Amino acid sequence: MPLPDVAPVSARALLRGAAAVLMPALAYWLAARVGMVFLIERAGVSLLWPAAGVALALACRFGPLAAAGAALGALGAHLESGHDLPASVAVAIGMGLAPWLGAELIARARVRFALDRPSDVLGFLLAGALPSSVASSLFGAGVLWLAGIARWPGFPSLWWLCWIADLMGILLLAPALLVSRPRGLGRRGWLEAGVIAVLTLLAAVVVYGEWLPPDAMLGRPLSYLIFPLVIWAAMRLGPALTVWLLLFHAAIAAGFTAMDSGPFAHGALSQELLALHAHLAMVSLTGLLLAASIAGRRQAEERARAYLDELAHAGRVSAMGEMAAGLAHELNQPLCAIATYAQAARRLAGDDTDPTLVRALERLDDNARRAGGIIRQMRNFVRGGEPESERVATNTLVREGLALTAAAVRQGGVALRLHLDPDVPDVRVATVQIHQVLVNLVRNAVEALAAVPEARRRLEVITARRADARVEVTVTDTGPGIPARLRDALFEPFVSGGGEGMGLGLSVSRSIIRHHGGELRFEDRPGGGCRFSFDLPAAGGRESDG
Repeated sequence: MPLPDVAPVSARALLRGAAAVLMPALAYWLAARVGMVFLIERAGVSLLWPAAGVALALACRFGPLAAAGAALGALGAHLESGHDLPASVAVAIGMGLAPWLGAELIARARVRFALDRPSDVLGFLLAGALPSSVASSLFGAGVLWLAGIARWPGFPSLWWLCWIADLMGILLLAPALLVSRPRGLGRRGWLEAGVIAVLTLLAAVVVYGEWLPPDAMLGRPLSYLIFPLVIWAAMRLGPALTVWLLLFHAAIAAGFTAMDSGPFAHGALSQELLALHAHLAMVSLTGLLLAASIAGRRQAEERARAYLDELAHAGRVSAMGEMAAGLAHELNQPLCAIATYAQAARRLAGDDTDPTLVRALERLDDNARRAGGIIRQMRNFVRGGEPESERVATNTLVREGLALTAAAVRQGGVALRLHLDPDVPDVRVATVQIHQVLVNLVRNAVEALAAVPEARRRLEVITARRADARVEVTVTDTGPGIPARLRDALFEPFVSGGGEGMGLGLSVSRSIIRHHGGELRFEDRPGGGCRFSFDLPAAGGRESDG
């Protein structure tokens, strides 16, 4: 029986997979070496285990492979500490499962790593930090107890010691590794962050470096000097820098305490470091929750401002609608008069009248009628009525629309090229509205082409029949293209590229095309310029001649 086909695995994929395991393993091993500084020799356990925070953060960021890497790093760290292989393997399994569990629960709780909402901070603590630290400490303390490595009077107190170490490692290190890079601070913000960091360093050195006289008895009360600095950072810098300030302070405090210096170092190491943990936990929770609350309030204020902007925008659009209705009413009578006088002048002209004058009068009549049609469409739109649609040959529709812009194209020195597919089907549209779209696209292109030398001013209009029984019309220019700052809001009302218009043309054009069941799109043209295209559903039945 033939063997089933197995897709080959590329060398690059294997390297990526190996890196996804080995890099977390190295990070865990390095963090474990730092944790060994706080080792209680007689118990064989550490009072601060930053490796737990590294493992959880990497598992949240990179998934199960990072958790497997943490297990590999834990295996190496425990073997290096002199533990036998079975005990090291058992502890390593726990160190891999614990961060995987925490990462899964954090994902299910939908915690955002920005930690910019109090619910995210609480979700990280309750769904991630607590379950992960409980699982890892149960594995670690259980294996050390059963293997006889930890000589401690009672398993509950040993587990409590391990749990505190893992929880503090997660609380201090994981947020700093999870929160994304700060944005929008600016030069002044970074300068302020530097000032806060320097003040934190000075305060920590004064308090924990025992610069004060021994009989001053101010060491432990002065440890609360960090609170004003944390509050300052939370209010001004946001969660992204507050978490790093907390880690910076914790590293200084724990380092001095491990060197038997500072207000938490005069006594048994286990008791004093646990007191330090309580202090650092209160500082961290205060900073995280305060930073998240302020960030959430700022986001709410930004949403409120955006909502007010939308209301103001809706008011402007409503005012434009009322003004358009008034203009439609006022302009209808003068346009009818223009058309009537043009027809009368044409009839009064004799046979020997200059042909140029006759053509001018005919064009005057045609344009007055077309303007009247636009006014009627506008009045119907304001009243909520449906525009009148008719079946028309696509190529005829395009030619008529381009005829309205012939003067602008000629005055702009633009070379116009038409590529009209003779087999393109008819469409059923409101003719005046599609003319409006074509006029807007062509005039925008002519304005853009004014910025390039005349020899390069080219405009192409293409009609094509698509395979999905739709018609596509494309307007391509060789201008400078769409500025990057306008791309995301190009079709929004009142967004203009710097011309004399109000920024309504593309917004109205897109609405017209969507009303006809199509879509207006734009893209960059290879070699410079841009390409606008819209599609329309083909009308059923026999095609007309284009």
